[in-house]
Amino acid sequence: MATPMIHQFQPRYVMILTASLIALCFLVIPLGSGSSSTFSAPSQSAVVDVNFPATEFSETSDASSNATAVDISGLSTGWTLDQLAINFSRFHVGKELSTVIDGGNTTMNISKKNKGKAVEISLSRPESILGVEIEGYIAGPAMPVYVQICGYDIVKNAPNSTVFANSSLNMTTAREWRFHSFPTPANLPAGHYFLVINGLAIAPSSSGNLSLYQSTSPVSLYLSNYSGSWQNGVQSQAFHYRLVLNWNRTCFPSELGMKVDISGNNKTVDDGSENGTGSVIVQDVPVGFYSTSFHVPIYLNRSVDFHVDYNYTARIKLDTSSVGYVNATGGSPNTWTILPTITRTAGNCWFTMDVPKNWYFLAVVKDNIDITNETQRTGTLIFIQNSSISLGSSWVITARSLAVPFVLNFPITTITLGQSISLSAIPPALSGQFTFIVYNTGSVVIWSESKVHGLAAVPFSYVIPENSFTGDAIVQIVWNNATDAGLQATTYTIVSPGHLELPYIIGAVVAIMSASFIGASVAYELLKRTRRRIEAEHLSMISRVRDLFNLNYVIVLEKKSGVDLYEQSFGEIKQDPTIISGFLSAITSFGLELTNTNEETQTIKLEYKASKILISEYKGFRITVIMKKTPSDAMIDAIKQLSYDIDEKYGKLLVNFSGETTEFQGIRTLIEKRFRVSVLAPLKIQAPSEEELSPIEKGLITKATEILRSSKKETFFANMLFPDQKIDAKEAAALFALFDRNIFTAKE
Repeated sequence: MATPMIHQFQPRYVMILTASLIALCFLVIPLGSGSSSTFSAPSQSAVVDVNFPATEFSETSDASSNATAVDISGLSTGWTLDQLAINFSRFHVGKELSTVIDGGNTTMNISKKNKGKAVEISLSRPESILGVEIEGYIAGPAMPVYVQICGYDIVKNAPNSTVFANSSLNMTTAREWRFHSFPTPANLPAGHYFLVINGLAIAPSSSGNLSLYQSTSPVSLYLSNYSGSWQNGVQSQAFHYRLVLNWNRTCFPSELGMKVDISGNNKTVDDGSENGTGSVIVQDVPVGFYSTSFHVPIYLNRSVDFHVDYNYTARIKLDTSSVGYVNATGGSPNTWTILPTITRTAGNCWFTMDVPKNWYFLAVVKDNIDITNETQRTGTLIFIQNSSISLGSSWVITARSLAVPFVLNFPITTITLGQSISLSAIPPALSGQFTFIVYNTGSVVIWSESKVHGLAAVPFSYVIPENSFTGDAIVQIVWNNATDAGLQATTYTIVSPGHLELPYIIGAVVAIMSASFIGASVAYELLKRTRRRIEAEHLSMISRVRDLFNLNYVIVLEKKSGVDLYEQSFGEIKQDPTIISGFLSAITSFGLELTNTNEETQTIKLEYKASKILISEYKGFRITVIMKKTPSDAMIDAIKQLSYDIDEKYGKLLVNFSGETTEFQGIRTLIEKRFRVSVLAPLKIQAPSEEELSPIEKGLITKATEILRSSKKETFFANMLFPDQKIDAKEAAALFALFDRNIFTAKE
């Protein structure tokens, strides 16, 4: 008898057998069975509405002469000021009203018994005096009284006989300030003089009386009374007076401390290259406009008459949101569509939008005509220029992006009426949301729900009503944020209770067996990919926190001049300034020169003593980051993104850099956006609600509380929660969560 051959069991034989059994099972299914129905599945795509932030800009210019303020016109209601540049071509000063003594309601008198009062005038520089103002009133008949400026007797601190200016008294019966004009200006060098109220010619029979209002308390100026002669002066209460000074010349703005008032924010006007000229650039002042014009007062530190000639350029902006949507797909590229509304305003206008780096095939269409070549790209920003914007045009911006994969868990796919469709989705390593959509057999949406996710899997559940349909239900799970999207779908079979017929049972058993056998390797690979993705997310979180704790110092320099635009040190121990000076000198000695920095950022890594130094150049500036240890690739990419952020906000200002650095303090906000450096500040604990905390969050709060108790301090540093930088990804995520929810807060 021949020995039977034993063949190795091959997977393809299982597949053939399985297919045959499944076919056999469905051959015995009774036609017209009530437990199934025809289903037209929706396409493997879903449209999700997305709002895209955008900014519209408009620029208007004008000029005026012989003005005392700056008036801006041609604005758009509801917009805000982005930048205002004012150039003063002429600053002319006429006369100044300089108040010397004021305040008080009591009086001193000039009459036949008290014929003279004199108060000191102190001039710190040469002045041309046109006249004086005196506060008071006169009663009774007119008297021969004169207002004079006389010389100074340094022995008696009283007037001497030299008269530099003289005017007849000009007072009324009402209390008021009255101007006394000198026939010719008193041109006096710096020094000391006396303002004299001279009534020496008052007749003994006169009943007139001059009341002069005096200060409420003694002043540092000398007062002399006339009693047969001028008496020794004393520093006591003195009568009110103002000097009217004659400037009549052009000045540098700094001579009079010129400032412009932008809605309560005073900005200093810088001197120009020539006398009478100056300029000021205002930005980062969030002024909203409620009309088409805007008034900018000019303030000086002295009460002078003045006039200016000026021209200005005002750039205003409207932060808006463009509606749009993403057509998310299950594997093929996503299609993004943005429908912006662009306003045609007076003057020069343009439109900007931040386009993600991962988008490609970007197209800008105006009135059904592709004008992509007319737009400009700077970093991640797209610019639609003034020449392309016209009134009433329709706009469409489209782009593609690769689908973002994520993992679904759906243990049961056959559901009885009254039971739940349940699944969970493991999110990608990006922030975003999941949308759960259920379609019935007619491809009609019967349920949808959206959830913003964290790091953990996101569960979804929907109960099929007992009186609902039977047959197949398609479930789509869409993940998206404003820049990325992905979609997966699965089919659930809905059956009536107790309505599972034998052929279906046999088919199900065979299907399960074959799926278990054939799909084992697929499931294993999927599990490995999921684990790798989760491990990658955990490593990314650990690297992010480790980079943050290793951050010592950030400095942004203007490249040509080397001027420090902004610098910031971090952590409990401040960076030694000698180290900063040392590595800057080292960089200079290397002769650092990166190429093509006007096209894209260029970054190099250096080591100096115990520090790791990253230097990134882009266009007109250089970012230097000092770290304790070697940074991750994610840190290097974050520095690159910071370069684009700085160029977007300050690029135009850097092109015409004048050396003024106060306008660059907003770089602090950009650094926070990319690195979350506020977590490095001294932290305090705010009492949370117990029910809102996860076990990991409670553990971090317990650690922080123990640190505060043992150190007997009011604050702690985040790196104290991770001794020796032993960082757990879940604890790191919990740290940011506690900070975002203001449970850990930075000390003011």
